[in-house]
Amino acid sequence: MHSWFLGLSIRFDLRDIVQNLKEVLAMSQLHKRFTSEQVKKLLDRYLKNEIERAYIQEILGIKKRRFFLLLKHYKEDPQHFTVQ
Repeated sequence: MHSWFLGLSIRFDLRDIVQNLKEVLAMSQLHKRFTSEQVKKLLDRYLKNEIERAYIQEILGIKKRRFFLLLKHYKEDPQHFTVQ
């Protein structure tokens, strides 16, 4: 492979790593700003089509990817869901 290609590949890998770190940090901050019950209520209202995803993302300060990860965990076990 050409060295410029390897450099490009490394930069994309670093971008992914940085993005993942940002999401982890955002998640760690989420539990400081909202209780699990507050997030559960928002997700439940989303599932009942009472509020839109974008609105919840704006409230929680998260991106689409993080929203769907939270939603997945909530659906798997709503009773024991936590943002901690």
